[in-house]
Amino acid sequence: VQVHPRTTNIQTASLSEAVLVHRAIPEMKDADLSFFEERLKGKSYVCFIAYIEGTPVGYAIRYDRYEDGSLYCWMGGVVPEGRRKGVMSHIMDETVSYAQKHGYTSLKLKTTQRHTSMLKFLPADGWILISGGEKGCDKLLYEKPVI
Repeated sequence: VQVHPRTTNIQTASLSEAVLVHRAIPEMKDADLSFFEERLKGKSYVCFIAYIEGTPVGYAIRYDRYEDGSLYCWMGGVVPEGRRKGVMSHIMDETVSYAQKHGYTSLKLKTTQRHTSMLKFLPADGWILISGGEKGCDKLLYEKPVI
């Protein structure tokens, strides 16, 4: 079931708000605000939160990791009740829009071989594998142009 984009509201949010949603996702490792603050220290970043009917159901944290014109899609997820409703696709659309408005030329993200649904989604959505994938290498780096 897809949620119509108008019923999924994406807003920029504070890091502490994003951490609250992160902690509501069972698969995510428990981390406190200081973990996120340390990773993002001195970096330009943005947090998005997705809401359905006013309830936070997903989040994403993006930052300028590589300082090469790309925006790094670091963390993100959707609570179990919000899955299979197009929430992360809507967050990604908002990420592309943000990147374009702020002069980024591409998005980058890392994933692993065990995230099989992600490995199917990324190429279909225009992402290109730029490193990893060699035998014995579990980490994969993908890039997607946004211009």
